Amino acid sequence: TIFHIAEERSCAKPDELIYVGDSIENDIIPASSLGWHTIWFRRDAFRLPETVKPDAVAETEEELAAALKQFILHNA
Repeated sequence: TIFHIAEERSCAKPDELIYVGDSIENDIIPASSLGWHTIWFRRDAFRLPETVKPDAVAETEEELAAALKQFILHNA
């Protein structure tokens, strides 16, 4: 998958990677299944399934920037 290619090319461990996506099914679930950190960039009223647990949820660009900053500070 594209996730495996990105992981391989990044030379990073899965827990060092973060994926921002707006699709639960195409972005958050696949990245989470590989052990990546995830931020769901929620752009609509879609509810998050109880079985899916992104590391953060952002609804605006400001919230996304804050979530990324928090991830960077926490993993520095």
